[in-house]
Amino acid sequence: MKQNDFFEKVRISIEEYMGDRAKVTLNEIIKNNAVKLNGLSILEDGRNISPTIYLNSFYERYSDGEKMEDIIVEVLELYQKSKPDSNMNIDFFTDYEAVQEIVLCKLISFDKNIELLQEIPYIRFLDLAIVFYCFLVNERIGSATIMVYNRHLKMWGTTTAALYKKAIENTRRLLGYQITGIEDVMREMLIENLRGKLTETDDSDREENMSEDKINEFADTMLDSMKQEGGRMPMYVLSNQDKINGAACILYPDLLLEFAEGLGRDLYIIPSSIHEVILVPALEEQEHESLSKMVREVNSTQVEEEEVLADHVYFFSREVREVCLL
Repeated sequence: MKQNDFFEKVRISIEEYMGDRAKVTLNEIIKNNAVKLNGLSILEDGRNISPTIYLNSFYERYSDGEKMEDIIVEVLELYQKSKPDSNMNIDFFTDYEAVQEIVLCKLISFDKNIELLQEIPYIRFLDLAIVFYCFLVNERIGSATIMVYNRHLKMWGTTTAALYKKAIENTRRLLGYQITGIEDVMREMLIENLRGKLTETDDSDREENMSEDKINEFADTMLDSMKQEGGRMPMYVLSNQDKINGAACILYPDLLLEFAEGLGRDLYIIPSSIHEVILVPALEEQEHESLSKMVREVNSTQVEEEEVLADHVYFFSREVREVCLL
């Protein structure tokens, strides 16, 4: 079955199940870096918001032999778990005085988002683009984001420059930042992985082999082994407190300057994703091209396409006090 036929069959099946209670639609959604996904929306009567369920991975599973009936059941279960139990009041979105306090910014690739950038306000930053979104929080519904488009700017009667001034202030105030040693990040990832394995074991195996103390001990042993085998290059992960769209933290030059001064070194900035960057003290024996090669290899094998930020390294100079391209 072709992909579009699969999507339509899922839509019809869900529509038949929901009956007159909801409107079921398919939408092609352009994500970051021009990644296109196919989303299913189930909007029940009396509701003004609905979660989007992306069907692309379900099609891959269907192509690998999974039954259509099982996929339909899982889509419905996913909807039941994620659907809001009340409406969200978005009337305030028309009032810039009200909405300006929740406008945030993030960094994306300029070249990979040419089509999107024609529809949204942005500020060029080197070979990247600073774009804007509103971050909504509701106690009953949870959080949601709304991309800011040119039509919103026109409705609000404001400018891109004014929007940026407010957004950069809000982003730092609401999301903060954190710099963590790479070893601490790796240790946390190891522990999470081990805990995941722990949940897959029965109670007797868990008590005997995977106690919390042993998880921490094993993680420390693994890190010590990696240090001995690979040497030690000082690296630090910079992101915001939510670890989402955290690469925007490189827009805070005072933060980078303070950190670089503390190390007594300029900084290489490795864009590991749109969510975080890695700071590396610039040493004389390092060649930035080798770091850029590493970035390209990681992007092509380890990072989801829509989360890639750039394929090369940036540089922060304490003398110039700004980020530049290498």
